[in-house]
Amino acid sequence: MIQRKEKQFEIRRYFRISPYRFAIRYQTILVLLVTFSLFQCDRNLPGTLPTMEIRIGGEPLTVEVAADPDSRTAGLKGRETMAADHGMLFAFPAPQKVGFYMKDTPLPLDVAFFDEQGFLIEYFSMHPDDGKAIYTSPEPAIYAIETNRGWFRERGISKYAQLELPEPVRGR
Repeated sequence: MIQRKEKQFEIRRYFRISPYRFAIRYQTILVLLVTFSLFQCDRNLPGTLPTMEIRIGGEPLTVEVAADPDSRTAGLKGRETMAADHGMLFAFPAPQKVGFYMKDTPLPLDVAFFDEQGFLIEYFSMHPDDGKAIYTSPEPAIYAIETNRGWFRERGISKYAQLELPEPVRGR
């Protein structure tokens, strides 16, 4: 019977954690949770998506590629500025009518819709309005590209302009 009590004591001592070790473990878990949440929230920060050089109607443009549902949803939300010849390419898994809005996007933008052959269907100038207006492709689109507002007008790019990609991009 004495041996049994000694074994119980040894088990309790083995599982006992000093307050210092508990604090270290708690802080480690907290740091991991905060880091994970930052990665989830900052999906739309510059540099977190792959980029490529494309051409629209012969005009060069550097775009971040949003090819999955999370990156397409995040889009350019929260961005205050964007370089002059930069934008975001949204790739969809299949041609479909798509709509864009300006919720939580303070940066005025143009959005252009492209069909499977890479022809410009239409583009719209979007104004920050907290998501009140929805800009919808008039026909099924496989790509949408957001640029700084006025980019298409300043370069004289109009309907049926050709989109040139260095490699095919398919949405997931």
